[in-house]
Parts: sequence; C-alpha cells; structure tokens
Amino acid sequence: MDANSNNCQVPTLYLDSGVDAQTCEDWGLELSERGMRFCARWRFDVGAQMALDCVHAHPNFGPQKVTLEGIMVWCQRQSNGLFDTALLFLKLPEELKNGLRSFSMQLTLRV
Repeated sequence: MDANSNNCQVPTLYLDSGVDAQTCEDWGLELSERGMRFCARWRFDVGAQMALDCVHAHPNFGPQKVTLEGIMVWCQRQSNGLFDTALLFLKLPEELKNGLRSFSMQLTLRV
C-alpha cells in the first residue's frame, strides 16, 4: 500500500502490487457484494481466481483495507481496446458484505 492510496480521490486499479496502474475515472467501476465490473487495459483469463486488496476512505474510521477473492467470469475486448471485465466474489463473510455496502466510490484496488 503506498502513501497516496490513503488520499485516493479516484478509483484506481493496481496490477501485480503496483507494477502497473490505471484510474477508473473515465472507464468506470461497479462494485457490489456479489462482485465487480470494470474496464481495464489488461486481459484476464476467464476462470482465474484473483485476490483484491481494496482501500477506501471510511468517513468515521479513515482508510480501511479489505481483501476480497473472486473468480474472473468475463473479460471481453471492446472497440476502444479496453477489456470489459467481471469478477464474481467467492463466499464473503457477513462483515465483509456490510463493509462493501458502505464503500464509497473513492477506493483503490490492487489486483
């Protein structure tokens, strides 16, 4: 986790612990307790299991980090060259579901 992630104003994806990064400001990111959908420069293999570290600025507790695991269920190249990507979360404990419900759109993701 880098120092700037605590002050993140725009959802950001980091690949391989920060080797490469992209913001989601222009391309969007959807997050729910069932999974997430985003557009990325990277292609992921469907069926691949992934772990994500999410950091968000909680209004009462400050920066909070949560690790989520999921399975890549969709990764399709779009006409703009980006990959429309969907990740289905594996079984989540109830406290993580509650935490995801409270996430704002200001979060940082490390893939």
